[in-house]
Amino acid sequence: METQTYWELLINRSGSRFFLLAALAQRPMHGYQLAKVIEEATSACCTPSAAMIYPALRELVEGGYITCEIERTGSRERKVCTLTPKGRQVYETA
Repeated sequence: METQTYWELLINRSGSRFFLLAALAQRPMHGYQLAKVIEEATSACCTPSAAMIYPALRELVEGGYITCEIERTGSRERKVCTLTPKGRQVYETA
């Protein structure tokens, strides 16, 4: 608890899940949109990377808090994530 690394890891782990749920409570989004919304919500204090977002999204999917569907735009594919009722309840509790 005495190192900056400890606190950064703790904040990134717990805060990232909260911010992801908060962003998805607004509307369904894909990873890049989520990163931008979180960055704006935190006044650029938290600039999430793909390495932070995608493992957290996977954990939220596995827990049944969000679902992700493939959206195709031309040759691009994106996973668009949506809160489930369980995810909305968890967000409201948080």
